[in-house]
Amino acid sequence: MKNQRTRGIILSYVSLGINTIVNLLYVPILIHYLGKSQYGLYQLMGSFIAYFSVMDFGLSNTIVRYYSKYHALNDERQMENVLATAQKIYSVVNLLIIIVGGVIYAFLDVVYNSSLSKSELTSAKQIYVIVIINVIITVSTNVYTAVINANERFVFLKSLSLVQTLLQPFVVIIVISQKPYALSVVIVQTILNLLTNIIKIIYSYKTLRIKIKSHGKDVELIKGMLKFSGSIFIVAITDQLFWKTNQLILGAVAGTVAVAVYSVASQIYMNYVSLSSVIQGVFLPRITELVTRREDVNDTFLQIGRIQYMLLSCIWGGFVVFGKEFIGLWVGEDFSQAYYITLIIITGMTIDLIQSIGGTIMQAKNMYSIRAKILLVMAIFNIGIAIVVAKRYGGIGCAVGTCICMIIGNGFAMNYIYQTKVRLNIAIFWKNIIHLTIPALLTLLIGNLINAVIGYGGFLLLGIKILIYVLIYIILLWVMGLDKYEKEVLVKVWKKRRH
Repeated sequence: MKNQRTRGIILSYVSLGINTIVNLLYVPILIHYLGKSQYGLYQLMGSFIAYFSVMDFGLSNTIVRYYSKYHALNDERQMENVLATAQKIYSVVNLLIIIVGGVIYAFLDVVYNSSLSKSELTSAKQIYVIVIINVIITVSTNVYTAVINANERFVFLKSLSLVQTLLQPFVVIIVISQKPYALSVVIVQTILNLLTNIIKIIYSYKTLRIKIKSHGKDVELIKGMLKFSGSIFIVAITDQLFWKTNQLILGAVAGTVAVAVYSVASQIYMNYVSLSSVIQGVFLPRITELVTRREDVNDTFLQIGRIQYMLLSCIWGGFVVFGKEFIGLWVGEDFSQAYYITLIIITGMTIDLIQSIGGTIMQAKNMYSIRAKILLVMAIFNIGIAIVVAKRYGGIGCAVGTCICMIIGNGFAMNYIYQTKVRLNIAIFWKNIIHLTIPALLTLLIGNLINAVIGYGGFLLLGIKILIYVLIYIILLWVMGLDKYEKEVLVKVWKKRRH
């Protein structure tokens, strides 16, 4: 299982790297074929996928948590019962998605009549129907994704995700070269999603040989799962309020062009988020086992937090220095505002991302409801700010509101909870982070000098500057940042690879 976790993390970062490269090529091609308006429409309706996806109601993580718990206790009966209970709940969820989806569909004309043209509105409604079908496919098969995760078969999951990442752009480009509409993109995504989930179902039964069997009505299990999933659900809604509501509000008051600019920023900052969530997702089963056995998790919290900060501080500083030039080369000067939107948001989210394993620990300890309540309050404030500033200040105003809310809620409030409720040593954590900040800031200063000396050019010159920046960061991190244990581990890995 340790090898599965290690390989899963490596494959996740490989997949993330490939996904980033694919997006670098994919997004400009999409914009070229679809145009700014259709691309904005695609992103606007795509935001609904994220909202309906939260109607998983947190059950995926709930299955992982309870399945891993009973797996650690060697209780096969309860493992089967967890899956059977989850499947019944998912049947109700799908019915709810159809009802809620139908109600929202009826109001699309009212909400977007003033900001979308008649043809755009017609396309939007067609895309919306496909979106609902896509979500139902995903939700119906989430139990299989969760059980593969709980069994720590990360290599299979990440490999499948990697194949989908590589395949989807090629198929989409072939289709939109003939049918350059946002609807074409959504149809292709839905078909590929269906095929991917069929493979997961086959793997679950043939390889894992799972059994979904009810062993009578376990009231305590149902109550526990619903309580736990409720907390995950609230946080999932909160995430969507932070990441997708701004685009919906901009679409309603400023039109599809404003959404297109904001969505370019979202492509970048969601990759930034993914860098953190890779480790978090892989460690949930392991941390659940540690908590079940009442073992201390402080060392895990600190070690993973240090690794995440080393990575994210390099990316953040690199974006500060080279981000504006990159966006100009990538999608054109018309999207220059995306640089400021991205920078504001990734600055606000960094505290939460380097402590994301703390949320996983809270899930394992069944304390996630505390986090859910805090973040929900901040998400509501975020919506209020966005409604007030969107029309006058556009995407920049929305980004500032999101940044402020994240620093207060995900930063100050959650650190207090980690210290007082979860019993994590936050003082030692931040002492380590401050120490690691020194090489990050020095690299940032040197990066600005590199830009001043070398100047601006094409992608090749930008790539050379980024490579120099990363090498300088690695050297300074080794000299000033890494502790003795981390250096020993890296030396062992290096020697092992040489042999």
